[in-house]
Amino acid sequence: MGKDYLTSVKQYGKIEWDDEDDLLKQLINAAQDTLEAAGIPRDTDKDLYRLAVQRLAMHYYENREEIGGSSVMPMGMNWMIEHLRLGDGV
Repeated sequence: MGKDYLTSVKQYGKIEWDDEDDLLKQLINAAQDTLEAAGIPRDTDKDLYRLAVQRLAMHYYENREEIGGSSVMPMGMNWMIEHLRLGDGV
């Protein structure tokens, strides 16, 4: 994971402090793992892939205190995954 992903996730989430960079890096990796498990290769330069990583990482960040139960995916995530899987992401 390049530093550019950390920077873009922080910009997406409007996070201006550096205290949680290590946590954010873990969440970015988890987001990429989630997409990879859905059949989307990790090494992609598509804007839609970057947006999916940003949205998932921020979803994990904002919902990190939930324990157990089911967590609903962010709105539009299934659409993004399907389009990335089909190869017609932006």
